[in-house]
Formats: sequence, C-alpha cells, structure tokens
Amino acid sequence: MLIPVQYYTTAYYIVLSSIIFLSVLHLFKDNLESYPSEIALFFFTLLSVVVILFIGLREPWGNWRFLGDTSAYTRRYHYIEAQGLDNVTKDFGFYLFMYLCTKLMNVQGFYILSAFLYVVPVAYTFRRYFSNYAFFAFLLYVSSMSFWAFGINGLRNGLAASFFIFSLNSLNRKWIMFLIIALSVSFHMSMLVPTIALITGFYVKNTKVLVFIWGIVALLMYFIGDQIELIISYLLNQLNFDNRSENIYSNDFNEIIQRGYRFDFLLYSAVPIVLGYFYFIQKKGYSDKLYTILLNTYIIANTIWLFMIYAAYTNRIAFLSWFLMPIIMIYPLLKVKLIKNQGEFIGLMILASLAFTLSLEFLLN
Repeated sequence: MLIPVQYYTTAYYIVLSSIIFLSVLHLFKDNLESYPSEIALFFFTLLSVVVILFIGLREPWGNWRFLGDTSAYTRRYHYIEAQGLDNVTKDFGFYLFMYLCTKLMNVQGFYILSAFLYVVPVAYTFRRYFSNYAFFAFLLYVSSMSFWAFGINGLRNGLAASFFIFSLNSLNRKWIMFLIIALSVSFHMSMLVPTIALITGFYVKNTKVLVFIWGIVALLMYFIGDQIELIISYLLNQLNFDNRSENIYSNDFNEIIQRGYRFDFLLYSAVPIVLGYFYFIQKKGYSDKLYTILLNTYIIANTIWLFMIYAAYTNRIAFLSWFLMPIIMIYPLLKVKLIKNQGEFIGLMILASLAFTLSLEFLLN
C-alpha cells in the first residue's frame, strides 16, 4: 500500500471531497435538468471506482485506530483459510461468503470483492430509481457519515445494508425481494430490524401516526429510559440475541465511549423525518406510494433504535435506519420539480452532508 495507514482515511476524504466539489459545481450554475448526462456518467463511474479501490485496497493488517475491525476480519479470514468453516452460530451467509473467497483469492481480493458488493448494488438501485439523476443520490450516499465506517469497520453490516437496498428494486416482485432480504439478514442478523420495519410499512400507511409515535418514544426514553433499559437488557439476555447483549448497557463502556441520551444522534435522525414528512409531504404536497413505504420504513426502524439509545455502540443500531437516510432525503427532488433552484438545493444538501462528515472525522474525533 502506497499510502501510510495513518494517512489513509485522510487521503480518501481528500479525493472524495475533490470529486464531489468538481461534480456539483454545475448545479450552482444551471438547473438540474441541464446537467450534462455524459459528465454525470463520468463522475458516477469515477466515484464508484475510487470508492471501491480505497475500501478494497486498505491495509489488511491496518491498526484498529485507523481501519477499525479490518485486522480482526483479516485474522478471521486466515483462520477460515486454514481451519475451514466451523463454530459459526450467526451471520452464516457472511462467513460462507468468506469461506468461498478463501478458495479463490487472497485476503486483499476478498476486501476488493467486498467493496464491490458494498458499492455496486446501491449504485445499480439508484440507477433504477432515478435514471440519469442517479449520480446525485449516489453523491449524497457516499458523503454520509456512516458510509466509510461501515465499508471498512462494520463490514458485515455494510454489506447487509447494500443487499437490503438492492432488494428494494423488487418491491413489485416480493418473493425476489424477500430472497435478497434473507441474504441480507444472513450477512448480519441485525437487518431483521429494517426488514420488520419494511413489512410493517406495507400495512401501516399513516406517516403522521408513525411520526407521532417516534416523538412519544423519544420523550419516553428521555424521562424513563433507565427503566426501559432494564427491560430491554433482560429480554436480550433471555433471547440470547447477541453475544454482547449481556453487557450492551454496561457502565464499563463509559471509559471508551459516550453512553447516555444521545441528543446528537436524535437530531441527526430527525433530519429525514422533518425533510420527508413535514417539508416534502405536508408543505409541498408530494405523494408517491413507494416513497411513503420507504419513509415509513425509516421512521419505524429509527423508532426501534430509540429504545436502544442508551446502549453502547448505539450508532451501530442507529445505522439500521441511517443507511436509508440519503434515499429519503433526495428521492422527491430527483422525481419532480418541488422548489425553485432545485439543482442548487441538491448541491447544497450534498455539500452539507460532506461538511458534516468531515467535521465528525477531523474536528470532533
């Protein structure tokens, strides 16, 4: 690897920021409809390749401070390579995928293939949803604060989320959709949360009620979160949902990670609700059956997260709704004309997402 591991993430964000700045400039000079399709396709392809290569070519033994759980996945890969597939009690799909990769490629090849599967299904889905405007949805997606982390650290979660988004191509062919969702869940069991939310969203169509419930749960968790925490902890232990469930609320984590009522995460989670429901639907009168399902899925999944707002590593639980945020925020803007200077608004949204991500990465860490 040519880039030292301690500078790898910085290099990635420099390249990412450069591509984003160059590609959104035209949105501030003219409207969205006049954005040259050839330029959009060029930047779409360039960004996809750059992201895949950065994620896939990272140092397999990179220090956890810079590349998260990468070295842990590398150790697991070599163990499976030497010992085979055994003692797998959860996320069987992911470890079967890893096992098959050991028969065909080295660990670097595994990371490159994983990066491909993390990026391409999402890019394809956006292409199906938004046609020539898919690039702008992709820009918002890769600039979100969770994208890089779940490409290199939460690898199983990231791949599972990518497959889940890909399944949304088949909403009209539900048997195919649920087959792909089953693959997603086999990569990481936590994807049961957005799956339950999606199924519920098919039947609960009143977004106003869901927003109200979301707000009530947020208030309840603030005032009586301690009592609810005890109930959830007990249930998780009884169900043996995860081998970390017994200490998910442990105060030992206070030494290494902030625990408490995460107002910052709550405000972040509220953005697509405010934009999607209060602005697009209520104020602008936007109506779209698929969008309502997606928005409701997000709200339900995020409401489930609220019950875990005090948990250690609660961001990983919040990701089970957050990965849908870019779609919720930009979908109507790429479908119909809703506001004046819509291209400029999209450009500002993308730059704001990037600025927020950069501030978290370099200013608040």
